[in-house]
Order: sequence, then structure tokens, then C-alpha cells
Amino acid sequence: RGEQDSSSYAVFGQTTYDATDRLHLTLGGRYTKDNKDVHRETRQNIGGPACDQHVEEDWSEVTGTAIVSYDISDDVMTYGSIAKGFKSGGFNIAECGGAFDPETILAYEIGLKSTLFEQRLRFNLAAFYYSWDDIQINRFVNSAITVTNAAEANAFGLEIEFVALLGGGFTVDGGITYLDTEYAGGSMFANTILGGPQINVDGNDLERAPPLKAYLGAQFDWQTEVGRITLRADASYSDRHYFDVFEASLPNQEEMEQDAYTITNAHLRWESNAGKYAATLFVQNIGNKLYAQTRAALGTLGGIYA
Repeated sequence: RGEQDSSSYAVFGQTTYDATDRLHLTLGGRYTKDNKDVHRETRQNIGGPACDQHVEEDWSEVTGTAIVSYDISDDVMTYGSIAKGFKSGGFNIAECGGAFDPETILAYEIGLKSTLFEQRLRFNLAAFYYSWDDIQINRFVNSAITVTNAAEANAFGLEIEFVALLGGGFTVDGGITYLDTEYAGGSMFANTILGGPQINVDGNDLERAPPLKAYLGAQFDWQTEVGRITLRADASYSDRHYFDVFEASLPNQEEMEQDAYTITNAHLRWESNAGKYAATLFVQNIGNKLYAQTRAALGTLGGIYA
């Protein structure tokens, strides 16, 4: 069992300067100081010493953002940004020692946002690069969820999204995201089932980071004497991804990988003319696709559980 008190203090500010009617500069800064105070106790069913300890830690960080945006027209703008983010460190209640370190990230992004064809098409495009130090990773160790730090991680991505009003009540919307991620900096982890020496995972994909995700939806709205009716169908695709830092490569842990899958949904909605009543008939996962939301390699049970 454990009991923890947490407090966080921050001073922050942000300002935007209009260099011209179209060019805008935004600067923001923040100082954060976190304190966590924990008392934790553990008892071993078979052997091993009991743990009864009190630990306190402080973390602080200066973060900020800088954004340059330019209005190409009243309907199109471009931007570029640099930002630093901070996630506080903490304690694993089920463990009898230490703390995990804070996580910091440098995020770079450029993009375009637009509303075109008399506001009948919204089209957004972004490219980004993230660089983490001491990225926090959730893992199962001895059947308990444990947060540990990897040394470094990087991610490059592209994202496109759109909404198009086609007329006659028809709307189409969609998006696609491409991700290229990796651990770096000498990130080392042990096999949670077999133990043994730690293994370098540099170059491996981040957990739960499918290289490609996409969605597409279509909707038809029409007004009737008895109310407004909406018919919508959509599909989402998720590429293959992993639930551990080893890319499912360890012996007897191949199931730590999720194959690519597609989910389709549909719904029919009625809303009264006055907007007072509504009803929806819906079907989710029409293809009855079975997929894992999470998988864990549990050392105490010697297997993969999902």
C-alpha cells in the first residue's frame, strides 16, 4: 500500500506580437516546480524483507514555446513552432526504492491550416519531430505496472486531415498520420519474464506507435417533416504496432505485437425539428474484428496476457 501527496507550482506567461498584418510571433515561458511525498509499504508472501519507507523528491524545469505564423490569405495560414515540454517524475508504489525521473521533450512542427472553396473544404497539414530525454515507459514488472525511463526517443511524423462539404447534405472527412519512431541513447531494458542482462533497444519502435493510421468517413444529412436524419459510416485503420520495447522479438513473446486492423462503424440518427428529442441506432466494429487494446508479459505467471 502507499500514500502520496503531490504539489505543483508554476509561473507562466505568453504574448503574441503582430509584426505585420499577416506575420505573427508568439513567445511563451513557464517555470514549474513539483514536489511528491510518498509513504509506501510492501509485504512478501514468501520470503524477502518487508518494506516500510518514506521518500520525498523535488523536480523543477523551465519550458517554453516560440511560434511564427503567417497568413497567406484570409483562408490560409502557415506556421512553425518550437516547444519544450516537461512531465514530472514520480514513484512506483509497489516498489521498495527510488523514483523515476522526469521526462522532457523538444517538439518541432511546421504546418498549414486552410479553409477553401467558400469554406466548403477544411484542409490541414503538419510535419513534426519530437525528441525525448528520459522518456517514461509503462511496463509490467512482477505483475505490477512500473514506470521506468528510457534514455532517449525520437519521432518524426506527417499528418493530413480534411473535411469536405460536397453539397446536397453530403460530407466526407478523413485523415492520415505517418510515424517513424525509435528509442535511442543507449536505452536498456531487461526481459520481464526471463530476467537476465539488460538489452539495448536503440532503433526499436516506440510502444503503441503504429507507423500508419488513417480514417475515412462519409455522412448524409437530410431534413424531413418529422426531423433531421443523419446517416454516417466510417472506417479507421491502424498499422502493426508493439506493446513492448523489444518489438516482440524475445523468445516466446511474439504475441506482444498487434497486426494491422481496420474497424468500421455506422450510425443512423434522428433529431426532432425543435431539437428537443433525438435517437441513434448504431453499429460499432461491423466486421467483428478482434484486436488487443493492451498486452503484457508477466514474469510471475510466465506468459503473455491481453
